[in-house]
Amino acid sequence: MFWSVLRQVLPLTNEILTAGIVIVAVSMLLYNLARGLDNWVSRTAGIVLSAVTVVYLGDVVIALGPSTYQSLNTWLRLRWIGIALVPAALFHLSHVLLSTTGRISRWRRRLGVSLLYGLAIAFMGAAATTDQVVNTPRFLPVPHIEAGPWFPVYVLYALSASALALFNVTRARARCLTHFTRRRMTFILVSIVTPIVGVFPYTTLINPGANLIDLFWLLVTLSNIGVIVMLSFMAYPLSFFGGRVPDRIIKAELLEFFLRGPFVGIATLAIIIGLPRAGRVLGMPGDEMMPLAAVGSLILLEWAIGRVLPTLEDILIYGADKTEMQHIRDLNARILTRTDIDQLLEGILASACDYLQVTIAFIASTTTDGPVLEQSVGGRESVTAALTAEAFNAVFSSFINTAPGNEAPSIPEAPTSVAGRHFWLIPLWQRANGNGNGSERSLFGVMAVQARSPQPALALEEARILEQLAERAGCTLRDMRIQAEIFKRMEQLVPEVEAIDQLRWITRYRGEPGETAESIVGQPEFASIVKEALGHYWGGPRLTESELLNLRTVQEALPKYDHSPANALRAVLLDAIERLQPEGKRSMTAAEWTLYNILEMRFIQGRKVRDVAKRLAISESDLYRKQRVAINALAQTLSEMEQDASDSAGAAAPDESSVAVQKHSPI
Repeated sequence: MFWSVLRQVLPLTNEILTAGIVIVAVSMLLYNLARGLDNWVSRTAGIVLSAVTVVYLGDVVIALGPSTYQSLNTWLRLRWIGIALVPAALFHLSHVLLSTTGRISRWRRRLGVSLLYGLAIAFMGAAATTDQVVNTPRFLPVPHIEAGPWFPVYVLYALSASALALFNVTRARARCLTHFTRRRMTFILVSIVTPIVGVFPYTTLINPGANLIDLFWLLVTLSNIGVIVMLSFMAYPLSFFGGRVPDRIIKAELLEFFLRGPFVGIATLAIIIGLPRAGRVLGMPGDEMMPLAAVGSLILLEWAIGRVLPTLEDILIYGADKTEMQHIRDLNARILTRTDIDQLLEGILASACDYLQVTIAFIASTTTDGPVLEQSVGGRESVTAALTAEAFNAVFSSFINTAPGNEAPSIPEAPTSVAGRHFWLIPLWQRANGNGNGSERSLFGVMAVQARSPQPALALEEARILEQLAERAGCTLRDMRIQAEIFKRMEQLVPEVEAIDQLRWITRYRGEPGETAESIVGQPEFASIVKEALGHYWGGPRLTESELLNLRTVQEALPKYDHSPANALRAVLLDAIERLQPEGKRSMTAAEWTLYNILEMRFIQGRKVRDVAKRLAISESDLYRKQRVAINALAQTLSEMEQDASDSAGAAAPDESSVAVQKHSPI
């Protein structure tokens, strides 16, 4: 009985897990897309995840049971798009990870990436159009495709790429000097070959016999569980590359994304796939129950995640900072926008009018220029007339010069005649220190409510309600002033925080002297640094304080320019721009001259965008697009100049070079 149930459960579990891997891979890919693909690590990880998705998507379709030999053959061969691509993409990812630690991309690693991608394309083409890598599809004992004569070559390619990827990540980990970066790189080292392990075509290499089919399904199920766990494990450290926000925000975003995305998706999928089959075994209407159960589980899981997510964040992310984070959550929940304040004040005034059965009310705040209308209900012309009336300003001034005798707003004994109407004018007092001392309080607003008659006609209960509403209005105005001060402080603080984030972002994994230039050239933001320096080409902090000053080419140019770093960097940039100049006579309309013309006129001559666009006979939007291409080309030229300078220095010091090659040889 147990084995018969297990034989039915294992294939079903494997089907759910296979679809779950697709969900996790696609979710991670979408997460990278949402964060932006301007980072090398994110782009390369996206290639890996896309390849894994293709393989497991094919497995999902095959598990549904293709009815014909041709459809089975098609899907088994389509899987080879990902199977062939994963080893090359993983080596590429390891190469980029090593570059992020300050070890610049040497030609051997770049050549290795190109060769492996070339082999991947060759294996894709051979699997799709020939029988050299794989040949004959089989339905039994499990759907698989038999190996061709070139299959051992693929195995050698996959093993070699995996070994080189592990080697590169090991080197990258060794270059990490801090505890946090070393720990994250350790996570990547442990999980880097997971995609290859997951997509490798085991049934092509070893096809299980009928007597081993139960063991096969058990091993495949355990393997798929491991792949899901390790893919999630690998997503955690990769999320930190290219981020310009604090680590806690990245962790919180990733945790919420995985709970609301892959976790909910896999749980819902398990119900959709499993409930109909379980219903048939248990004699229940599983097909009819499945839609309701899927929707119910989705709602329940979203509700549960919303309840437990703050607790999980406190335990897994914030730790000792959870008290501060609770203050931030409270502030975020209670902060009032200008629209919120207007709605609150409008609601208070509307309540006062409804309770007293009148039509006009308004609230004015105190400023250095006199009373300012904050909100009103009823006739706007009447309110404007009341605000400008001498009687109102006289009462307003008397409130300012009179210290309050109690904490609550006080109701005058009689309404005041203002602009032909009668109003109850209630002062709104602000306590300076919150100690209840009336002498330390000041007026910060007035609430005016139309009186029903010129005679004091407020009942005791009406006066109490009006005082309560005025107290609410006063609290709202007080909060508005406090928040205005907070926002003012935040505006002053934001540039400093951005500067700190920038420093955090440009911090490298390795910080020994002499490696700063390598780190800059090897980073994806190098083009942005070049653009900033060009923007201040003729003077400014982005040139005089640029990280490009650490380039070897700039350091070597210092003696020629009286040891002026700015002049040396300016000369190196000009030299790089001149290297982009095509041969022959200069033309303003020829395509090959466009990049050089843009750089020379925009930054060397300092012309405006409109003038340059008109001179080149292109639109301004087209100019901006081509300017980005030109700056990227200039950054590449500077990288080549820096590489030439490094090679020259290495040739001049053969003993040191040989030691460096032995220590840091990438392949």
